[in-house]
Amino acid sequence: MMEWSKGGAENVDRCPACGATAFMPAYTRRDDLLSMPDTWEMPRCSSCASVFLAVRPDATSIHRAYEDYPTHHDGDADQGIPSGGIVGALIRGYLQQRFCLEVPGRTLRAGHLLFSLIEPFRLKLDRFGRHVHLKRGRRADLRLMDVGCGNGGFLSLAGRMGIQASGIDPDPKAAALAQRKGLDVRLGGFDLLAAEHERYDIVTMNQVVEHVFDQRELLSSCFGALKKDGLLWLAYPNPEALGLKVFGSAWCALHPPYHICLTTQAQMCRLLADAGFKDIKVHRRGTHARVHWRDSAAIAQAHGIALPSAGFRHLARWACDGLATLTPRWAEEVVITAVKP
Repeated sequence: MMEWSKGGAENVDRCPACGATAFMPAYTRRDDLLSMPDTWEMPRCSSCASVFLAVRPDATSIHRAYEDYPTHHDGDADQGIPSGGIVGALIRGYLQQRFCLEVPGRTLRAGHLLFSLIEPFRLKLDRFGRHVHLKRGRRADLRLMDVGCGNGGFLSLAGRMGIQASGIDPDPKAAALAQRKGLDVRLGGFDLLAAEHERYDIVTMNQVVEHVFDQRELLSSCFGALKKDGLLWLAYPNPEALGLKVFGSAWCALHPPYHICLTTQAQMCRLLADAGFKDIKVHRRGTHARVHWRDSAAIAQAHGIALPSAGFRHLARWACDGLATLTPRWAEEVVITAVKP
């Protein structure tokens, strides 16, 4: 029987994304914070190029890894929105106009025009609102389900957009924190979607799909939970990111043992089509790489992983943000929307 430091483990002999059996050795390291003694290997699939754990915690022990996960901690729904100044007022003005978002503090309506013209920042702000503006209809009539809602940060924002927002999360601590905020959150996994009879106009999954063992089943459950013409939104780390090429095993979004499989954009689009979705679109990300690259550099230092020079990394980060404005291919994150016909 295979084990890791907190319980049972299992060998993965097929790519979780496409089922292929040929892999290339790629990345090896411990967890980000060096809080566990285990070393994890993450090969790349020779067929679809997805990256996944070669040996992973099994279903009976994976919950042990999440005993003090960041979603347990309270978070500000407005995190990322500058609290003051002209720039903050312009950003709040854009979000207010784009998403009908009620925002505290001063707003400048000119922000909508300004950031609509500045592509890297427009893309960043649209991602902040999870592209819900793409779903037409009166806000008060829209029902949204956030799968893996964590402490409920986005549910609070969606409620301030006038949307009827609900969430599910398998983590009892995170779900309890969201419930204490008065949010409509149920404890459980995505199997709850299949068990209930509710249907939603929008289903969102932020940094969720990479945590699950069976991505096909997850996408099928989301398809079943949507109304006709319903919108699915998902975001997860990009295994073809420029940051992964620069930082290698130190790249923060490898995040073992929590990230089970990082599926390439092309393969995820195939999975979505197989699940029945249409109008599948991979969105450009705009400016976004700074925090990822900062955290990756910190991991490299803590783990003793050699990196290119700081000057090279600085130039490469600017290139990453520039490329992510032109194409989604090498962005740090994959953001996809799809529609249920």
